Amino acid sequence: MPRTPAPPAGALETPAGGPLLAVVPRAWQQVRNDLARRIKPENRTTGILPKAPDQYDRLADPYDASASLDRRARSYLHANCAQCHVEAGGGNSAFDLHIRTKPDRMKLFDVKPQHDTFGVEDPRIVASGSPDRSILLQRVTRRGTGQMPPLATSAVDERAAAMLREWIAGLRTP
Repeated sequence: MPRTPAPPAGALETPAGGPLLAVVPRAWQQVRNDLARRIKPENRTTGILPKAPDQYDRLADPYDASASLDRRARSYLHANCAQCHVEAGGGNSAFDLHIRTKPDRMKLFDVKPQHDTFGVEDPRIVASGSPDRSILLQRVTRRGTGQMPPLATSAVDERAAAMLREWIAGLRTP
């Protein structure tokens, strides 16, 4: 019987030395130990993560009114749109919705849209203070041609749409 080829450098291995194809409960301790050996001592805090979970930034719950409206809106856009709409994300619009992008670098506020404007007069991607002129809001509140997100949704998130409308209405032109 032919021997299993050696795993590539850096791959997880089974106790027998072959490549790890799945993690089952008995194998988890071996995987944990293997990962722990690979993490530099100065980065060891929780085993797999380089720092403790509470040291990472967190997105705001878009439905939690106790969080700032700006943080809720930015978190919603990051979670639902930034997979594509970031500098090198594959979306064909030139704006950046990553939570850490500074507002003046987002290319979002008071910028003319590149694509369909849905008949809106004087449209902007996000028109500060004017939700009805904001194409972003047009896209998240429609289903069918031009909807965003384009996949895996058949219903408008009405609570999120209301939150985004309030956020846009409160924005002021720089």
